[in-house]
Amino acid sequence: MQSGQEGFGSDEIMNIMFDENRAEDLNKTIYTQPAIMINAMMIYFSLLDKSPSFEEKISCIAGHSVGEYNGLCAGGFFDVKSGIQLLKKRAEFMESSCPSNSGGMIALLGCDNEKAKALTNDERLKSLVCEIANDNGAEQIILSGEMKAIDLIPELIGSYGIKKAIKLKVSGPFHSSMMNNARDNMAKVLENCKFHEKKIQCDIIANYNLENYSVNNIKKLLTNQITSPVRWRETILKAYHAMHIRHFVEIGPSPTLTNLAKKTLNDDSMQYTFISKVDDLEPR
Repeated sequence: MQSGQEGFGSDEIMNIMFDENRAEDLNKTIYTQPAIMINAMMIYFSLLDKSPSFEEKISCIAGHSVGEYNGLCAGGFFDVKSGIQLLKKRAEFMESSCPSNSGGMIALLGCDNEKAKALTNDERLKSLVCEIANDNGAEQIILSGEMKAIDLIPELIGSYGIKKAIKLKVSGPFHSSMMNNARDNMAKVLENCKFHEKKIQCDIIANYNLENYSVNNIKKLLTNQITSPVRWRETILKAYHAMHIRHFVEIGPSPTLTNLAKKTLNDDSMQYTFISKVDDLEPR
């Protein structure tokens, strides 16, 4: 593991991130995923520079989908350069896993896991791929699958007491069985990787099954993550109830996870800190 901010390793992605004329390129999955990691890890290392004892205060780490790679990097399983390389492969495999425009994702608001399961079993969706991709908490579920199914969902939600459906601007049906090819290709890449032992003494919770990441299970968990639902609601509840977490720190481009945690936990005694850029670390 390389400490500090050296070794970020991708001049191409760094150039895109800091070139206003190439801002549109960041919407491409192959650039988006590594860019998210670079931004998050630059902030994280800056945070450690300013407060070296911060790492000792961490009780658990969790990331949502691609954000899980940030957590694993912070935990010391691999350095940033290696993480970027893994995410580029992951993005390439996800983009090529199924034909363009053949699948998509849709957010269901005012919906819990049981309602979403009932909806995906609707007779009108029976011959189509339509699966739960994210259980985000705060009555927000994301479905993923064939575009024919995604297009039908808004017509069906009223029968299941679901308030609203919003199609997401994504390039594919992520976290569904339509990503099986991506999963299998990623498994081959991961099999040839050598990971380090975790360097910090806290749990890193897996999206796939809520297990604690270790050097022994990381390949299996990252492989299965690609086609399995992100169990974010259960992750937050585990951190809160089982691990007694009372301060939630989010590093990322927007406070999406902070807002989900607030609504899921509904506890005014919780503390939340959101950091989106290095400037947020400067004293006010």
